[in-house]
Amino acid sequence: MDDRTSIDLPDAPLAEVEGQFDPRVDEKGRFSLPAEIRTILGLTEESELILTRHTELRCLLLFWPESWAAFKNRIAALTPAQASVIHRVVQGSARKLRLDKVGRLQIPPLLRNFGGIELQSTCLLNGVGHCMELWCERIWNERFGGLLPDSGIDVLLQM
Repeated sequence: MDDRTSIDLPDAPLAEVEGQFDPRVDEKGRFSLPAEIRTILGLTEESELILTRHTELRCLLLFWPESWAAFKNRIAALTPAQASVIHRVVQGSARKLRLDKVGRLQIPPLLRNFGGIELQSTCLLNGVGHCMELWCERIWNERFGGLLPDSGIDVLLQM
């Protein structure tokens, strides 16, 4: 990768977020980022996060600045053909959001509509390592609400 496409990253390892949370989206399209996540990521009022859409799932992706920079570095390492959709869809729909004084983020209407997230509803926030997924609860339940017999977890549990 040449220096023109690389983004400088801090030397410290990236923070990881795990777990599932169920914040409520209010009438203005805001949800509270759980205090546990804010603590893990060292976020305070006016901290910036990046929200964008997923290319394969009907959910949104929430990155913190360091994880977004690492993700963009991985995109830069792809061939142009591989990176084309990600540049166009993921980076093209990315929006910078700022935490308000009570720890809320406002989901832009375009992204909220893509994710099927309705006002005054519960959403699901899944920590999946170096980013978080934001799901409409109904869509999550339709896709993952039952048993997942072919997930491969049995193999992993026996390792």
